[in-house]
Amino acid sequence: MQWSNQIQNYQVFIYWGLLAVMAIGVLGAVVPALPGSSLVLAAIVVWGLIKGLGSISLALGVAIAVLLASTVVDLLATFWGAKKQV
Repeated sequence: MQWSNQIQNYQVFIYWGLLAVMAIGVLGAVVPALPGSSLVLAAIVVWGLIKGLGSISLALGVAIAVLLASTVVDLLATFWGAKKQV
């Protein structure tokens, strides 16, 4: 219970830190070296653990859908690219 009070004291700093992680994740959609949607999903999950997972259900669902879609597109692009090379 004591750690919960400490987190509430630093909630603003955690919020802005997670917002920065999300911004880097959005940049990851363009920059290949950054793990884009994974960072956004991780930030949402951390915020959900702090605020309660019920408050982020829609955002978490959308982030998981985007992560799955980006993974499928990445795999298909790799498959089609490799198929054209042969």
